[in-house]
Amino acid sequence: RLKLNALGFQLLPKAVALLDRAEEVEELLRGQQGVGTLDVGATLTIGNYLATLLISDFMQRHPGSRARLAVRNTRHIIEGVRQHTLDVGLIEGQCDDERIISQPWVEDELCVFCSPRHPLAGRAHLELDELLREDWIMREEGSGTRLTLEQAARHRRGRFNTLLELEHTEGIKRAVESGLGIGCISRLALRDAFRRGSLV
Repeated sequence: RLKLNALGFQLLPKAVALLDRAEEVEELLRGQQGVGTLDVGATLTIGNYLATLLISDFMQRHPGSRARLAVRNTRHIIEGVRQHTLDVGLIEGQCDDERIISQPWVEDELCVFCSPRHPLAGRAHLELDELLREDWIMREEGSGTRLTLEQAARHRRGRFNTLLELEHTEGIKRAVESGLGIGCISRLALRDAFRRGSLV
């Protein structure tokens, strides 16, 4: 009977992982498995509204494959692709890293919105300077939405008055619905709220 010493216990997880990988390779070569595991990273809006549809399509085309979806902000997704912890990244923001191949794949737009009870509701045209005077419910630093919004205002004297910073689109929508301030997120994420009239 064999017993593992301290070094053996340290090596055991690595040996098991290697054996699992070898088994995956053998199954793939025998045609018993799909293309393996696809690690996908997506930003919040894409992760909540589009990524599962894409992953479902991938898995139907490649039976036996597996997928993992990590939902993070743009900066983290780019870093994951760069570090090879993600196979593909789906982001709303811009990727300026020359080591990463990026390609536009769907059109969306950011939309400034507020509660129907907000003083700006119903106004057809607003100047950016007016918006800068309002209380904002914003995405966190590092999100593509926040970066795009800040770039749009970079040549103005004022700055955004960020009252509340949240990582999740749904939280931003709820805070704006309750009248805490105005927000700016993907039109895709606002579609149902606009239809219901809970946001304008």
